[in-house]
Amino acid sequence: MAELPEVEVVKQYLDATSLHQKIAGVEVSDERIMKGMDGRKFSALLKGDSLEKTLRHGNLLFVGTGQGLWMAWRLGAAGAGAVRYSGKTRKNREFERMAIQFSNGSRLSYNSTRMAGQIEKVHDPWRYIRENGLGPDALSPELTPERTRELLAGKRARAKAALMNQKVIAGIGNAYSDEILFQAGIHPETDFQALPESGFGQLHDRMKGVLTKAVALRADPARMPAGWLIPHREAGAVCPGGCPDRIERTQVSGKSAYFCPSCQVPPTREDPT
Repeated sequence: MAELPEVEVVKQYLDATSLHQKIAGVEVSDERIMKGMDGRKFSALLKGDSLEKTLRHGNLLFVGTGQGLWMAWRLGAAGAGAVRYSGKTRKNREFERMAIQFSNGSRLSYNSTRMAGQIEKVHDPWRYIRENGLGPDALSPELTPERTRELLAGKRARAKAALMNQKVIAGIGNAYSDEILFQAGIHPETDFQALPESGFGQLHDRMKGVLTKAVALRADPARMPAGWLIPHREAGAVCPGGCPDRIERTQVSGKSAYFCPSCQVPPTREDPT
């Protein structure tokens, strides 16, 4: 699934291209992306309406219309490329699952390469966030260093798993959890209950810094700084932190984690005796 930076890039893209235009029609070419709604009913609801506002929380994008309809868009593996606005119909529509045709002739396509994306009608974004128990957005001003520590310090899950738990902090997935932990010098298997207070301050700063920078770089891995892990995120790659060690791969709660064994101090194992 797309992570916070990719979803924020899509939000900004929609805001710049697709708002305040009358919808002439909607084509749902693959019903699997619709959650709890028939494609024809969805099309009928949107026809004659307009997209008027967007809201992002974590890796969820909410799109609101002029008549008060809200949709939750989950972006799949296509990430920042999941949405495309064009003045004409695209020739290559292999992964296009839904398209909104505007009365001015423009077209907004929703694409999903692995069918991981989804569109759902919701009554109210904030109610939806509460009912699904989502944690605070990772870039919310309300997520202070103190709040970050409160949310993570009591979790028995390892660092990588805790950062990816959307009910704790919303928006961080597989790739950016690795990057944040690398920048903070924290091993992905670290128990947050044993992390000192200074470690949480470092983690909070790196989390905010990494996500903000990634958004500014349009969530494009090719544009990430040379000192970041993401451009080198594979086992055997030279550590981008400048040490002579190489990146290793492990499994944490069923997810692949990439880390530098020298830059990220492994957790102390308890003596079984």
